[in-house]
Amino acid sequence: MALYYFTADYSGEAFSGMVNSPQDRESAARKLIEAVGMKLHSFYFCVNTGQIVGMIEGSGTQMSTLDMVIMASGAYCLWEQTKYEQKQWEKRKRERRKNDFKNMP
Repeated sequence: MALYYFTADYSGEAFSGMVNSPQDRESAARKLIEAVGMKLHSFYFCVNTGQIVGMIEGSGTQMSTLDMVIMASGAYCLWEQTKYEQKQWEKRKRERRKNDFKNMP
């Protein structure tokens, strides 16, 4: 399985709908991502820009399916994802662990 970093910008119509009827967007995103067999690792929403960012895990086929479902929904005017190689991901995790230990009292 691969890890993907994603960003998405809500369309103006979708953003207006969220302002008029606020909801937990992470749970909705998690349901959609899990429906195609992927796993959501992190999800962040920026209120001022209507942009979401996060990390998901799955196969290339699952990501292609998710791409089509998301773009067909009309809720986003922009959807981008970047595949992280496992070596990059493991290296970043090791570096964070080292930094965590350096900052311990």
